[in-house]
Amino acid sequence: MKVSFKSIKQPILWITCSVLVFASIGFAKKEKEAKVCGNVIIHISNQYNNYFIDEEDILSIISKDGNLSLVGNYVENLNLKTLESSLENERFIKEAQVYKDLKGNIVVTAEQRRPVARIARTEGPDAYLDDEGTILPISEKFTARVMLLTGEYVDSFIEEGVSEENQSYMDLVMKVNADPFWKAQIAQLDIDKTGEIFIYSQVSKQIVEFGPPKDLNIKFKKLEIFYRDILPFKGWNKYKRVNLTYLDQIVCE
Repeated sequence: MKVSFKSIKQPILWITCSVLVFASIGFAKKEKEAKVCGNVIIHISNQYNNYFIDEEDILSIISKDGNLSLVGNYVENLNLKTLESSLENERFIKEAQVYKDLKGNIVVTAEQRRPVARIARTEGPDAYLDDEGTILPISEKFTARVMLLTGEYVDSFIEEGVSEENQSYMDLVMKVNADPFWKAQIAQLDIDKTGEIFIYSQVSKQIVEFGPPKDLNIKFKKLEIFYRDILPFKGWNKYKRVNLTYLDQIVCE
């Protein structure tokens, strides 16, 4: 049986190409795995002007307080998911991502939590309440300029967090923070042991008896009338007490 050279050449060519392709892939993979971390690039989102953490804090967390050297270490030896988890365990970090770029650098992006109120207590340390209802410790590095939550009721936030039972208070806090006018006006929400709310203003001396955290839109509409239409004509310090708890009424004394 006569076998042509052409019929033998083609399979040899395919085999040779396949070997070269797999060899190239293997070499590229080996070269990639052999890359060492050249640098750690950190991006911290502080779009709300929060500065609870900085690059030094991030490096300390992902290097296990200096026991793990990232720069100069082989990238394949670094568990990036573990590094992400360690960052997200930090109370002031809302979300984190850790990945490697094409140059072998480790890139870290971290989004900080956003405090919306400071819980001030006569007994026990203060704390922050963030926009997701998470309780945050006070930081020695940065003080957020947010309104105060005071009164006997606020201990329940520290002990229980935001639950279904006190979600309406969280709704009130978020409503104030979402509106530039109310955010500028309201300095403090004092909540007594029965859950009644008293508002202290930034610019006037009146105590606003808000009552329980319900009918928010109706009550804020009445309070807007008081600030925009009554005080400019009667004087900012004429009244000491404003009551919004009565239906369709604003009681000023």
